[in-house]
Amino acid sequence: MRKDPLIIRLTDIPEEGKSFTFSQKDPTAALRLHDLLGDHPFLIEASIRPLNHQNFELTGRVQAASAQQCSRCAEDFEFNLHQKINEIMIPTLEVGRTERYAKTPTDDSSDLSSVQYSTDMTFDLGEYVHEIIALNTPENPAPAVKGDQCSGCPRKVVPGAFDYDETTPSEIRPSPFEVLKNLKV
Repeated sequence: MRKDPLIIRLTDIPEEGKSFTFSQKDPTAALRLHDLLGDHPFLIEASIRPLNHQNFELTGRVQAASAQQCSRCAEDFEFNLHQKINEIMIPTLEVGRTERYAKTPTDDSSDLSSVQYSTDMTFDLGEYVHEIIALNTPENPAPAVKGDQCSGCPRKVVPGAFDYDETTPSEIRPSPFEVLKNLKV
């Protein structure tokens, strides 16, 4: 059985840190991200360095492209994701049956957050990047708008929020008082 290069043993990271690079040319990485990206290109650049005997700093970037369908016109387009990575890796905290653990939010002015790694001192970079891509792909994707023109199709974009009115004219009923007022006896 071949070792998964995306599962990183943190005990093997030297004091000066270690860099990792994966792309669609790596069959393991391509397989792990195929459900989100298909055969589109991606690039993962990550660097891990120890901060102390149990915490690590994870920095880098993720660039990926995926096929999406425009939420405005239903045309297919390529969505490009460019996401920076800046995390503190902390060990998973063991919580007893009656104990509670809550992760407190970090200061909004900082772009640093934390991610947990397993108790056996391994970190699954593939799972982490999979989550980054899934969480940063918009729920209602749409290409960029240049002026009033959609960059993905020849249609003009109506300014303002994309919305529709759920009530149809046949559902609008007049007020009973209005009906009584218009009655002629």
